[in-house]
Amino acid sequence: MEKRRYEIRQCMKMKLSNPQILEHLKSKDMEIGERQLQRDIANIKDSAQKWMDSQAKIGFLDDYRLAIEVLDRCQQQLSGVMAKAKDDRVKVECIMSIAQLEIYRIELLAKGPLVDSVRRKVREAENRISKAQL
Repeated sequence: MEKRRYEIRQCMKMKLSNPQILEHLKSKDMEIGERQLQRDIANIKDSAQKWMDSQAKIGFLDDYRLAIEVLDRCQQQLSGVMAKAKDDRVKVECIMSIAQLEIYRIELLAKGPLVDSVRRKVREAENRISKAQL
């Protein structure tokens, strides 16, 4: 079931229609009916909403959004400096800095939720250890 739901999530990301998703699943030897697909999609959406709610409770989403905004603002400022620069070395430095900021932004978008999830699991494990030692 998890493999099927993973495939459905991937199809949803690609904005495939339900008939297209069913065809994709059939090609992967995971044929299901329309009703099961609707239940799986509802479950996927419910799980995603629960994750978002849990992240909102701990303030992760605000921190995540602020970090992305800071990176965007720095890129804009560097673009302004580059536009006004007369020295080619300054322009090259700006371009290299903008590229590095974009790498940071992509890493943040890709790894931020994973890092937060791992941190929570570590805290949970530490709490269980503490309780066990009492």
